[in-house]
Amino acid sequence: MMAMVSFQGFSQGNTVLIVGHRTTLDFAISVISPEYEESKNTYKHKDNSFYILLKKELDHWIKMGYKIIDSSIASGTPPNYEVIYILVKD
Repeated sequence: MMAMVSFQGFSQGNTVLIVGHRTTLDFAISVISPEYEESKNTYKHKDNSFYILLKKELDHWIKMGYKIIDSSIASGTPPNYEVIYILVKD
């Protein structure tokens, strides 16, 4: 899968990418910070909620002054899918 991203004039140093990847066995949440550092955590469904952890990550960056400017979803064989959020800080 390939995603094309256009920042449309935003400074790339002020952007954050949050990617949630869900499979039948587990899920992962990856964050690309403004400093181009990647963090990735993998969880089991029985121990955590994909939606709650994704919302917590989004809320963390929104509280730091970032705004969601775009999001997309790519689905594979159900229930596998990936969501991408692009956040920017003015």
